[in-house]
Amino acid sequence: MGSWSYEILGNDDIFDFLNNFIYICASDLTDEEYERFGEFEKFEDIPLIDRQYVIENNYDKLVKAVKDDPRMDGFIALGVFITQNGAKLTKQVKQLILNNVVDEDDQFYDLSGWETRKKHLDDFRKIISEYDGSPHEYKSTSLFETLSDHVKKLRRFKE
Repeated sequence: MGSWSYEILGNDDIFDFLNNFIYICASDLTDEEYERFGEFEKFEDIPLIDRQYVIENNYDKLVKAVKDDPRMDGFIALGVFITQNGAKLTKQVKQLILNNVVDEDDQFYDLSGWETRKKHLDDFRKIISEYDGSPHEYKSTSLFETLSDHVKKLRRFKE
């Protein structure tokens, strides 16, 4: 699909990374942990303290997965994964994320959206910089909401 909005969660790559992170975290569970967590349908349903434990025990693997993938949103996804689950963010990983969240103006064919994306990136940098371990909820416009808005605009334009 690609990108549908300038928001932090506005593209497929972010969700590909987030799903991969869940797989990475699940791959090292003991049989006892797997059985205990297996009753939950989604990662978000697992109690927060258990999610934090699993993430923090897989830091090295999560960072390696991002470093091994050439897509530019990997460190953003890592920051989202850690902060939305209230996991510990070490100074080293925080700095790694901040150093690798790049302004992507060369990715835009139409620079009119660049200022909007830059604002979202700046807001994300602030979330990471000020993160205190409390889970952060990311707001995002879904693909279908975005498509619906575009259809409405086209209809008004044609009228």
